[in-house]
Amino acid sequence: MKYIIAIVLMSSFYSFSQIKNGVVTYGVQKNLIEEFKNKEYLSEFDREATEVAPSIVFNLFFNKAEVGFSVKEITLPENQTVTDMTYLIGFTEKIYENKKKKIYRTYSNSSRIGEVVNVDSLQYKWTITSETKEINGYNCYKATTPQFGDNGAIASKYDITAWFTPKIPVPYGPNGYGNLPGLILELQSFYSVLYVKTIDLNLKEDPKIDKLENYPQLTEDEIIKYMTSTLTPEQKKAVMDSKRIK
Repeated sequence: MKYIIAIVLMSSFYSFSQIKNGVVTYGVQKNLIEEFKNKEYLSEFDREATEVAPSIVFNLFFNKAEVGFSVKEITLPENQTVTDMTYLIGFTEKIYENKKKKIYRTYSNSSRIGEVVNVDSLQYKWTITSETKEINGYNCYKATTPQFGDNGAIASKYDITAWFTPKIPVPYGPNGYGNLPGLILELQSFYSVLYVKTIDLNLKEDPKIDKLENYPQLTEDEIIKYMTSTLTPEQKKAVMDSKRIK
């Protein structure tokens, strides 16, 4: 098995030089979470997110050096933001990554601290298996990684599962996941499944990628600190402005 995976890895990354850019769209499938049924507050939000999920479409833009992931379309319930809805289905509203420059940014917009970018890289460690299935005519391999974070919440007890195809030798995928020997066509989390809808490769011009630059750039610990701090609005604004990259 290790020998087969090594062959897949070598052939895929060699072929990546033939693909210069692309745009991939993903839809969302979400199921009601059994553990939330007897918790009134969580159950209502979970039901709302499940109803909204079919309206959500994500875009993955990439070129040789960069990749961006963001919401393309979404129908919002009253008094909910895009960040609220994507959080409830277990995905991120906007992500930017430049592996060569070691830049990783995830965007969020909350009523407590406003628009910020988390600069902590996503942590994952793939185990590639021999299990395969066909998705949209592509033979895909299964890979799993532990769900990191969530402070011991239910979701952290479940693996993330990715189905990638070496036939499209691009080391990218939705929601910040990648570094597999092929494009991720399906990503399964505790909350939902992202599934590929369309794939467009080798466009005449590189797609426009939002670098998420003009926002306060904070670590996860800093975001938690400001979310729970007693700083006055003026003090918080001064600190956030000092961390803004333009």
